[in-house]
Amino acid sequence: MKIAQRLMWVMGGTTISAMLLAVGISSSMAGRAAEAALSSSIDQRFLAVATGRRQALAQYMDQQRDMLQSLAHNRMTQEALQALRNPYQSYRYEVENPGLDALRAEVTQWYQQQYLPLAAQHQAKADVTGWLSKASLETLLLQRYYLATNPHGAAALAKLVDRADGSVYGQQHKRFHQSFREIVTRLHYDELYLVDAQSKAVLYSVNKSPVFATSLQDGAFANTQLAQLVRQVLKNPANGWQVSAAAPFSGQFDQLTMFMAAPVFSPQDQKISGVLVAQLPLSTVSQLMSNGKNWPAIGLGDSGDSFLLDATGQQLTTSRNAVQPIPAAAEVATLLQGKQQSRQIQAEDGYRWLQRSEAIDLGGHPLLLVTQQRSDELYQSLSQLNQQLWYSSALTALLLGIAVFWLTRRLGIGIARPLEQLSAQLTTAAEQKDLRQQFAPQRDTELDQTTTALQQLFSRLSTLLRGVQHATQQSQELAAQNLQISMRSKTAVYQQKAALTQLDVEAAEAATALQQLQVQITQANNDAELTHQQALSGEDSVGALNSQIRQLAEQVGHSVDSMLTLDQAATDIMQVLETIRGVAEQTNLLALNAAIEAARAGEHGRGFAVVADEVRRLSANTAKATAEIQTMLNRLTGSVTQTRQGLEQEQQTAEHCLQSAGHAEAVLQEIRHAAGRIRQISADINLLSRNECARSQQISAALAQIHQSAVETDSAMTVLAEQATLQQDVSSELLAQATQLKV
Repeated sequence: MKIAQRLMWVMGGTTISAMLLAVGISSSMAGRAAEAALSSSIDQRFLAVATGRRQALAQYMDQQRDMLQSLAHNRMTQEALQALRNPYQSYRYEVENPGLDALRAEVTQWYQQQYLPLAAQHQAKADVTGWLSKASLETLLLQRYYLATNPHGAAALAKLVDRADGSVYGQQHKRFHQSFREIVTRLHYDELYLVDAQSKAVLYSVNKSPVFATSLQDGAFANTQLAQLVRQVLKNPANGWQVSAAAPFSGQFDQLTMFMAAPVFSPQDQKISGVLVAQLPLSTVSQLMSNGKNWPAIGLGDSGDSFLLDATGQQLTTSRNAVQPIPAAAEVATLLQGKQQSRQIQAEDGYRWLQRSEAIDLGGHPLLLVTQQRSDELYQSLSQLNQQLWYSSALTALLLGIAVFWLTRRLGIGIARPLEQLSAQLTTAAEQKDLRQQFAPQRDTELDQTTTALQQLFSRLSTLLRGVQHATQQSQELAAQNLQISMRSKTAVYQQKAALTQLDVEAAEAATALQQLQVQITQANNDAELTHQQALSGEDSVGALNSQIRQLAEQVGHSVDSMLTLDQAATDIMQVLETIRGVAEQTNLLALNAAIEAARAGEHGRGFAVVADEVRRLSANTAKATAEIQTMLNRLTGSVTQTRQGLEQEQQTAEHCLQSAGHAEAVLQEIRHAAGRIRQISADINLLSRNECARSQQISAALAQIHQSAVETDSAMTVLAEQATLQQDVSSELLAQATQLKV
């Protein structure tokens, strides 16, 4: 950067900094005054928005109270309660009753197949088994006909107006249901219940939720906020309209729910006959707090929100976005102790919020109404005012800066022009490489001293460079001589390395051949040892085989003798059978003669004739059995004869095998002796080969060391030659550069 430019930037920067400081102080003072006035206006407007949400909620709850009390005192509600009480209790006698177990199974099946999938869509679970285990017969019957067999499905049970079951309850249901259904639709209730004061049974509900027909005294929902509210109303009916605390309700898919109840009095004696309960979803309250999600219309802009928290810190209405700050449970307890409080807080995303909290009472339950909006949106007008102030200050500073820069540039040019002339002379000397350059004298004292010093510097450099040129020429001559010597040494070392490399290769091949020979000898020795071991094993096996064959021959001889004995025994048995057959024939003849004699004797010989006939029958059976035994013995004699002949042949074969095994045993002994001699010779050869291989490896190692030394010497000579060449090139380059300067 030139001196004129530096002077211009320094003077201009200093002037502008002072001016910006003055403008900044003035703008800050004006901004603070405007911020104080605007902040007061914003706070008053935000207070009005929070008050509007509180008044809207109070007005809505007043309307709900008036509406529910009016409905409870309505003639139709009183008549419906009276008309449904007795039919509820007598319903068991008017419709088909398949039995308690069958009813529970049928209703359970409906809950599992239709209600539980609907609950899963709302990401809720239902204790169906627990509900039905506490259900009475009336509960199961009514839920069977109005839930389980409802043709409209679990999501539209309220469409069933006339069950057409012929019961009094069905007729009264048809009479009142359409009117109550229109009320629920118009007032945006989730459900509307009629509860009997005496039994605390839910006599009627519009949308037929699981609470329908159950007992709030000992039924499935006896421990819910619904049952607790009914008990409060029955205990203190003079209080009129009452509201439960908001909490998740299992009968409505665990959604946050608030119940409103009013006593219903009998038109005859003005005694309490039941309770009218409206089930109000908190989503309706959320719509009220957000004006139907139209936040800008109620003054909350693009980021503001208004919601309710209970005493435990649970959020009862939905938030506008998930990143806005929500007071913790401990903070809620503190905030509920005061009436109103405004504060600035910082959210997790780094934005600051203006939050106003106010404790309100909703049906005897303390709640915290929170209204909040992002501070940057609230104070956007103030930010725009500050931005305009800074824009005007920046424009003023820009105009003044341009004027200051013009003045300082004029001053800098008058100072920097002589310096530019001196710089041009130095540039010319550098481009022409001429140290004989003469500098013109200057009028200013400082510049004249500078030119004189430069003239002296150039003169001394000329003398020094002449000496450098002479020394460089001598260094170049010495580098050429070193190069010639290193090249001759490199050639001689290369020849030695080539001879050693060839010798190392031949020694390596000889060592490899010896190692292969040793491996083959070792293998032959192992084979001879294996042959010797196998011959020993074969000799033992043949000896054992001889013993087994000898035993087999003896056993075959014994078997032949046994067969001969068996054949002789069969012959003896056949002789005995011939005797028995002869005796049977004689017995038969005697029995025949006895029968003839008995016939002659007439009546006196009849008993003897019976005995004779029995003896003849026994004789015939004996002859028949003897013939069968003889047939079996004939087959046994044939089998014994064939077995004996086969055993005699096996005995001859065993004797031949015994002779062959003895011959094989003699041959194996000769093989074993020969294998032992081969094993000893192979061991001697293997020892000699191992010694020769060790000596060959020693020679190869010595040659490898010599070859490595030759390689290192060759590398060193190569590096030396390269350095000599580089030295010569550097000397030549230095001499050439030195001769370019004009001295």
